[in-house]
Amino acid sequence: MPDLNGTTITVGSVIQYLNLLNFNNYSDTQLFRGQANSKWCLSTSIERISKAADYIEYESRSWKELESLLLDSFKNESAPYMNFSPEGRIEWLVHAQHHGLPTALLDWTTNPLKALFFATEGPEYESEDGAVFFGNGCFYSTEEVEDNNYKFITCFYSKHINERIIAQEGCFTLHPLPDNFEPFMKLSETDNSLESDMWLSCKVIIPSEKKVTIRRELAKLGITKKSIFPGLDSIAKSIKQKLVDGREWY
Repeated sequence: MPDLNGTTITVGSVIQYLNLLNFNNYSDTQLFRGQANSKWCLSTSIERISKAADYIEYESRSWKELESLLLDSFKNESAPYMNFSPEGRIEWLVHAQHHGLPTALLDWTTNPLKALFFATEGPEYESEDGAVFFGNGCFYSTEEVEDNNYKFITCFYSKHINERIIAQEGCFTLHPLPDNFEPFMKLSETDNSLESDMWLSCKVIIPSEKKVTIRRELAKLGITKKSIFPGLDSIAKSIKQKLVDGREWY
């Protein structure tokens, strides 16, 4: 992956991470994304579908048709379980993504410490370095994104706010669907020179051997799995990991 404005930095503690936020280059950063494996690209769930072209047999000849197929199926089958009606494509995408449907959205947070937690969590990735991406962008409302055909990757706040989005201080980027099954635009390609609505300023590496220490430091600041994933599922998982698996997981 190309350097983000030439900047990739490694930190080993919460203090080092917070000090980084005070640097002039990053003091105006608006959104953050933590990933448990630093080798992962910043890609949406729909573009991670393997062999997308195989969907041609289902009458999908492009990303747009594939998205329509997925979203229309979700709308039809989710109706009996819905207690509200999303307004427009964007809100449907937010709701569908929340429940695991592949979409052209990418989740971010406006809280840098919560992004740091995401970069350190997940027992299956404990041996991998994590990463936090710092991003800047022009934020739009859901209605503005809905009413315009934006050419670049676009930041927005969801009109429909659920418990998890609130807890994670979440926001989204909407990634334009390419023609046919062409590759998606990468965030490393959307900088000021392209007059983009979204660009990256920094990639922060979290060494694997520092993940446990950083999670403990974050727990002292109230950033834990239970606070970021509110609800009974998170409580039950935390109890199982501690009492059954024999490991503390913050």
